[in-house]
Amino acid sequence: MEQFRSLRTYVEATYSGIGKIKEFRILPHSNINSKNYFFRTTKGRYVLKKVVHGRHANLERMCEILAFCISRGVKVPEPLRIGPDQYVHPKNNSFVLRFYRGIPFNGSREQLKDIGKELGILHRVLSQYPISYPWKPEERGYRHLKKSELERVRNLIKRARQRDRFDLLVGEHLPLIESLYAWCAQRVSFEKEGFARGKLIHGDMQPGNVLFWGNKVKVILDFGATRRGSPFSELAFAAFRFSLADHGDGREARKRVNTFVHSYLKENAIPGASFSTLQYCFIFETLDRISNLLRLAYGRGSFPWPPEELEKHIRFLQIAREMR
Repeated sequence: MEQFRSLRTYVEATYSGIGKIKEFRILPHSNINSKNYFFRTTKGRYVLKKVVHGRHANLERMCEILAFCISRGVKVPEPLRIGPDQYVHPKNNSFVLRFYRGIPFNGSREQLKDIGKELGILHRVLSQYPISYPWKPEERGYRHLKKSELERVRNLIKRARQRDRFDLLVGEHLPLIESLYAWCAQRVSFEKEGFARGKLIHGDMQPGNVLFWGNKVKVILDFGATRRGSPFSELAFAAFRFSLADHGDGREARKRVNTFVHSYLKENAIPGASFSTLQYCFIFETLDRISNLLRLAYGRGSFPWPPEELEKHIRFLQIAREMR
């Protein structure tokens, strides 16, 4: 409670131009890396983000990128300055964004088309922002597991005295994961197929990070994973994630992927966007995320994610595999 009061006092002292605080409360939030606080003032609604794990310099750059996008009409959260060239407090890694009201993705074709368009606009604007940024945070953790690592996971599960739900999921679906690792290895890595990875991307484009107002995108949220990467790969991942959100069959999902991509390409042309290559990139990226979950669960002694996180990725892989 004392920390809560001190945060409110900090906001009142640092952001004096936003009016008198009328309400200040903790926001429910699933991000393990930050704590969010909503506050309402006489002049508007805002969110204070206090980042637990994150470099100050990277957070400052992220806010600079958001401000750049706002100035060019992209629908992203607007950060508030605490000084002439500063957004993030150097001691507590906190910063303030405007609060946006909206509804989650409902799976409609109209929303699907609009988020495809807005992602295209976002990528086009991000490509104009020159900044030195890492390719992929903790890239090693996301690399596909080697055969020896998979065998270690299998043995750990086999020897476990008590297997929890995560162990059971992994044990059941290891053959699928192994087969898709092999399928990806047979193809030339998309990183070497000419798709530029030296551009800024959002880093986590999925339905939980977008709010809508009606059938139009209100705001694209959570730029904490922003990095240099492949816009093509992000297009593929987002197209499949949004298209598979309603868990439809493969044939319908394929039509939805094409709808998303067609809308995107009107705003940001990318050569070589065939369905098979998009599908490959999505499976490759999803396996990246599964690889990281397995390393966290069986190699680092700390696992902050629920079994549902793995279950979700497995379900997407199963549908995407049937679309090959």
